[in-house]
Amino acid sequence: MKRIKNKLAGATFIAREISKNPNEFKKNLKKILESPVKEWCKIGKCEEYQWSFDDLFLGRVRWYKTSIKPDSNIINLIFDSLLNKKGCYKKTMKVTIKEYKNNKLKKKDKNIINKIRKNLETNPRIIALTTDKKTIAIYDGWHTAMAFILENKKIPVYLGLADSFKCYK
Repeated sequence: MKRIKNKLAGATFIAREISKNPNEFKKNLKKILESPVKEWCKIGKCEEYQWSFDDLFLGRVRWYKTSIKPDSNIINLIFDSLLNKKGCYKKTMKVTIKEYKNNKLKKKDKNIINKIRKNLETNPRIIALTTDKKTIAIYDGWHTAMAFILENKKIPVYLGLADSFKCYK
């Protein structure tokens, strides 16, 4: 694991929010890094989550560039919904992968995952969180994580490490 600046992790999150593909991501990341940090959530159209952004990217969280194994313990600890489906708090990636394989995911989500699988890119990296380095919560990038897992490849992440996160339920 290589330590990175919180600013890079935060800019990556915002660029992921407004980009439709890796080429667009590269352009947007550059634009965001050149903008004042206080404007980032407005650029990413996620002002309602400013409190979470501040906690993760402007606070005490230590960020690392790393990769996680496809069989890592990935669980939804942040949102009640996952891939546009309600009631998914504490749902594991293993269960979500089974749903994919059994055609129980929405067609839109499955199409996104399949598109990503065709051209796996290490950038933009997934934004993930952990308090113990054993259980991983994905903050942004579920579709991408699933694509890497389905191809049995390590998942490229920016991993935030802290004792707790305000965004955990």
